[in-house]
Amino acid sequence: MRPEMPIGERIAIYRRRRGLTQLVLAGLIGRSESWLSQVERGIRPVDRLSVLIDISHILKIDVTDLTGQPFSLAPNGSLENEAVRAIGQALTRYDAIPAILDSI
Repeated sequence: MRPEMPIGERIAIYRRRRGLTQLVLAGLIGRSESWLSQVERGIRPVDRLSVLIDISHILKIDVTDLTGQPFSLAPNGSLENEAVRAIGQALTRYDAIPAILDSI
């Protein structure tokens, strides 16, 4: 798929590949068929990450396939931010620990 392809178009393509109608997919994510139709046509944005995650689970694809943007989920299912991980790694570097202990 083209990297610049809108999320709605991606949803429509993957939905059709799975053989689902708009009515069925909308029902599975707790939205109306009208809402899904508007999303697929680019009239309405997907307003919640949780909805994108639900859609990706139903369509059996990664969220990155829908968004075209990289991100990962933590083991508990929450959004894992790359910057937060980098900060955590910097704070827990073994070579930094002796300096902290010396100052105590």
